[in-house]
Amino acid sequence: MGKVGSGKRINLGSLVLIAALGCQLAFWAVSRDVVTAQAIVPPAPGHAVVAAVALGDTQAAYRVMGLRLQNFGDSDGQWTGLKDYDYDRLIAWFELLTEVDGRAWYVPVLAAYYYAQTPVDADARRTVAFVAKFAQRDPARHWRLLGHAAYIARHRLGDLPLALSLAREFAGLEVAELPFWARQLPALILAEMGEADAAAAEIRALRERFPDLPPEEARYHEYFLEEVLGRGAGAAE
Repeated sequence: MGKVGSGKRINLGSLVLIAALGCQLAFWAVSRDVVTAQAIVPPAPGHAVVAAVALGDTQAAYRVMGLRLQNFGDSDGQWTGLKDYDYDRLIAWFELLTEVDGRAWYVPVLAAYYYAQTPVDADARRTVAFVAKFAQRDPARHWRLLGHAAYIARHRLGDLPLALSLAREFAGLEVAELPFWARQLPALILAEMGEADAAAAEIRALRERFPDLPPEEARYHEYFLEEVLGRGAGAAE
């Protein structure tokens, strides 16, 4: 009798487990397409909220809110296209976190390399403006971001005048570690705009400013002037 009772208890337990698993599967089938009602990008909090969250540790607050910014629209198993984001609110978040920490790269890099890839040109343009403004705060530390802003303007937006404006600012930075290609960037964009004389003038000004160029740079300048621009030594200046 003991064995029969034990078998009945085991069977009953198995049935309960199977029933629970069935309920779980049924609930998943009904609810898997249900999306929680929440904004993709919530409004940026005020400074009082930031102070409350920080509890005296602004670096921790910056990191927590930065991670939240990174994951907007991609939570609860959902994925959101950048075209659907509210860039008014995103820019407000960028600016807020820049006020929390004006030296950290996390937010401007996130803006430049991720949010600037939106297919909405107006939103990409505003993001470029934010990145460039951030870089201008401390060019010695953030010159790479200014160069990337010029890159986005050229290759993402196809806006050559904006790219030229950013490239000229980039090339004019008095930063010791600025690579030499950055100095040449305005000439390259001018050539692409069909402004051969202006591009040649940029290159010649560089040659005067930096007379002791490495041989490979000097050879590239000759190639650029003669083959790309048709403005070699014998061409009219």
